[in-house]
Amino acid sequence: MRRFLAIVFICFAIVLNAELIITNSLSFGGNGDDVGNDIIVLADGSIVVAGYTSSTEGLFYSKNGQEDFLIAKFDDDLNLLWWKAYGGSRRDIAESIVQSKDGGFVVVGLTESSDGDVSTSDRLGDFWVICLSPEGDLLWEETFGGSSQDHAYDVIVSREESIIVAGYTRSNDGDVIGHVWGEDFWIIELSFTGELIRQWTIDGGNNNEDLARKLIQLETGEIYVTGYSAFKDVGISCNYVNVQAAIACIDNEGNLSWYLDYGDRFHESAYDLIFDQGNLMIVGEMDAGTSMFSSGLGGKDFWILSIDLDGEELWSKEYGGTLTDTARSINRIGENRFAVAGYTTSRDINVKGSRGMNDGWIIVVDSAGKLLEARTAGGSGDDLIFASALESGQAYFAGYTTSTDGDLEINAGGRDLWILSVSISK
Repeated sequence: MRRFLAIVFICFAIVLNAELIITNSLSFGGNGDDVGNDIIVLADGSIVVAGYTSSTEGLFYSKNGQEDFLIAKFDDDLNLLWWKAYGGSRRDIAESIVQSKDGGFVVVGLTESSDGDVSTSDRLGDFWVICLSPEGDLLWEETFGGSSQDHAYDVIVSREESIIVAGYTRSNDGDVIGHVWGEDFWIIELSFTGELIRQWTIDGGNNNEDLARKLIQLETGEIYVTGYSAFKDVGISCNYVNVQAAIACIDNEGNLSWYLDYGDRFHESAYDLIFDQGNLMIVGEMDAGTSMFSSGLGGKDFWILSIDLDGEELWSKEYGGTLTDTARSINRIGENRFAVAGYTTSRDINVKGSRGMNDGWIIVVDSAGKLLEARTAGGSGDDLIFASALESGQAYFAGYTTSTDGDLEINAGGRDLWILSVSISK
């Protein structure tokens, strides 16, 4: 179940400045799939992960059928303190978690259930928002959406102590106002008792699929939401012919200020963003291939985009190898340094030390995008990082693993929740 990795195995790292040292690499799970989609660090140094479990027995298990929301708390040495599973008889996938002012938690994601812990759903998929006590007990739950699929991906607590949730909607009824076509960005604001206060439905134009994955709010009140906007050729091929990273800005009075997309003729998609020193840094993937018309390294690359608060692009850069490299999270780790994490199947160019199929991949860049350090983590199976959090020079990463070698020792079955901790030098 557990392996402690001493700092002496620096030889495994890609060492540019020797800053990234793995301190723990642990897997947890049952006989099915147990996946971490988000991770937060609390003030006392403990860790809380949200995701899902489809296991029927073992350390975690779904109590109602198919996937259930999984919430698990660990101490700072990653010993399991408690875990909870919530859901119904169909799919229930937790995507994001945030701590509330009273020490409890708000968890959001997708539900297709209308039984068990879920009060009601259209069974095609709704936003599911649950509020938990500090011990993980269910205080209340609410679903939001309409008669088509609605999927929540991120949640924050606003400056006004409300709950803001972002995702997409395909519905033009129920709770949804202003749907245009296909998938639209859907952002809702809730009270801490679960009442819908207001909402924003954002679309990039006819025949566009718009999916929101991550949002932040600045101290001045503006909300920035990122994901992608994909134009679908419904007339001829019915394929997505243009997929670009999309970012919306909602001003401090709640009005949509602007909605822009970024990229070129290739596939660009955003997964995370942060605010730093007056600008935004967005991470995701760019699939530019390799050709005389492209700066791509091959396949999908880690992609970092820097813009100012008016949406003006400052710079963008790609990192990776000749296969697939997808960036899922970004954190500021020091003066002029940022850690970007995700997963890779590449074994060349910027990627060294690959162990197998997908490996976790962590890079450090400066504010101009210069690559300072990079390293892989994992074993011979699939090892994917989906989320990260930072506390006092220690970075924590969550995702899943199927490996039983390399940086992992035991797999309980299927995908196991993977938590990786890395020491970050100042």
